[in-house]
Amino acid sequence: MRWNERLAFCQRNAVAAQQNLLLIGFFAGGEIARHHLYGYTGVLSVFVGPA
Repeated sequence: MRWNERLAFCQRNAVAAQQNLLLIGFFAGGEIARHHLYGYTGVLSVFVGPA
């Protein structure tokens, strides 16, 4: 399942349960240190609450 399909799935389920769905955050970055390449990724947080 692709990300946009997962998001649509979550939104449909939240609407069916009459809840608000709030998605926050994505971070991606990296750095070069000497001869190494480091990559960092963040977190996608999902907050679900009553409408």
